[in-house]
Amino acid sequence: MGPGQALQLFDGSNQVFDAEITSASKKSVEVKVLEGKIDDRESPLHIHLGQVMSRGEKMEFTIQKSIELGVSLITPLFSERCGVKLDSERLNKKLQQWQKIAIAACEQCGRNRVPEIRPAMDLEAWWCRAG
Repeated sequence: MGPGQALQLFDGSNQVFDAEITSASKKSVEVKVLEGKIDDRESPLHIHLGQVMSRGEKMEFTIQKSIELGVSLITPLFSERCGVKLDSERLNKKLQQWQKIAIAACEQCGRNRVPEIRPAMDLEAWWCRAG
C-alpha cells in the first residue's frame, strides 16, 4: 500500500469511511478521510453464542468463525467438564485477545460493527439468565 491508494475504514459502530493514503512508512500510515456514511451490514437476526471454553487455539478459532458467520454476541462459558481453569488476570488477557480476534474477523468478512464478547461465566448461570 502506498500514497494515493484508496481504502475503507470502519469504527465499529456501523460507519464506513472512504479514505486515501497520503503517506506510508514501515511503522505508520497517514490517511485522509474523504467521506463517512452509515452502512448497516448486520443481519436482522440477533444471535447470542454461549461457547464453553475450549483448550488451545480452538476457542480463538470458534470466536473468529462465529463472528464471520454473523454472531452478534459471545459469552465464554465454564462448565463442569470443560477442563479449562483460568484465574482472573489470565481471563482478562484472554478477553483482550479475543477482542482483537473479533476485530480481525470483522475486517476479514466486511462487518463494520464489532460483536461484544462478554466476561466468562458459569454455564448454568448463563442458561438461567438466558431463559
